[in-house]
Amino acid sequence: MDQHNGASVSAATILCDRYWPDAHGGLERKMYNQSRAMARCGVSVHVITENRIGAPKHETIEPNLSVQRIVPMQCGRLWRCRSLVRVWWWYRIIRTKVGAGSIWVSDPRAAVAAVMAGRRGDLVYQPIGCQVAMNRLWQARRGVDTMRTTGVMRWLDRLAYRLAPRIIFESQNVREQFKQSYGPRHSVCDVHNGVEPAPSTSVEARSEALRSLGLKDQHWVVGFVGRLDPCKGLEFLFEAIASDVIDEDICLLLVGDGPDRARLDAMATQLGLTDRIIWAGRLDDLTQTFAAMDVFVLPSVYEAFGNVLMEAMAAGVPVMGRRRDDDPERPVLTANEELILQGQTGLLVDPHDPQDLARQLMVLRLFPGARDAMSRRSRACAASRPWGAVVREYLQVAHQPAEKWAARAA
Repeated sequence: MDQHNGASVSAATILCDRYWPDAHGGLERKMYNQSRAMARCGVSVHVITENRIGAPKHETIEPNLSVQRIVPMQCGRLWRCRSLVRVWWWYRIIRTKVGAGSIWVSDPRAAVAAVMAGRRGDLVYQPIGCQVAMNRLWQARRGVDTMRTTGVMRWLDRLAYRLAPRIIFESQNVREQFKQSYGPRHSVCDVHNGVEPAPSTSVEARSEALRSLGLKDQHWVVGFVGRLDPCKGLEFLFEAIASDVIDEDICLLLVGDGPDRARLDAMATQLGLTDRIIWAGRLDDLTQTFAAMDVFVLPSVYEAFGNVLMEAMAAGVPVMGRRRDDDPERPVLTANEELILQGQTGLLVDPHDPQDLARQLMVLRLFPGARDAMSRRSRACAASRPWGAVVREYLQVAHQPAEKWAARAA
């Protein structure tokens, strides 16, 4: 049995706010897939999460994978200090409910709690975003309120970054945000997320998917899947679809729900897109959804990684997204350039010009051969990153001595 600092490869506890079937976004899908892949690699995985939806308190998902759902945290009169209360809450859970083995967290509050509980040597920290970078983006784009972070959260974020013995970033994008915000450090590495395989889409399956949406075979579908949140930058996509260069048989399929729905509805009406947008709502099974898409667009201004890009590629859908831009006046902080191979699996567009997105969409619309070639390459690229291979890389690097991590990061 391989061991490092008391953390055993054969046992792991994952601490997360939400877990399947309490799906909320890309993080929940990632933790679900990661935990299943770890279990299939022979690791005994125990997930501890809040029970916000009345799911079973204890459940065995599959061999080697168990879930314990506990009563959600209650702040009471201390709601203004909820981030610090959250640290104490995780601290008590780690001291009373977490057994031997490694501890995997993505929340800086849980990471700090693990250090406080004397489990620093067992900790593997997988941050999903940089609190300082998100707040800077909010300051530059005041409409993106979900990116606003408190001073306490930024302090805890810095503390977790400094104290965690091992950090696995899901992209160079996030690693650079932490480095710019908090300074360089050793014992970090980048490991891109994996993706579950998806079935091939036949002509019949596509026709059926289109009919289920009230569309015909001649419609050309631009798709988006994700939480309807200001940070997703859907106004950029709306402006592109409303452009004069876009054919009228191009429609927009939006899958997801969230706090930005009302604003987006009003914008669609203002731009004259009401009849060209299908609001599909939240869907758990995306197989038929991706089958209906000709291209997938992720127009976000902030994406730590972009799991849904990999999911679209696995389904054979060419992908498009905005290039990263560190301009403090108009930041766009995404990992798209790490995931999209320009001209091969998709297209990268000017982060500030919706007309560029419109023109690139029309290129794929007018040259179906190029789109089909991208479809094949997208599927092949995604197939090279199965979750099993990603988790084996996690387990290989998570228990190496710090000096090896430093060499890897270099």
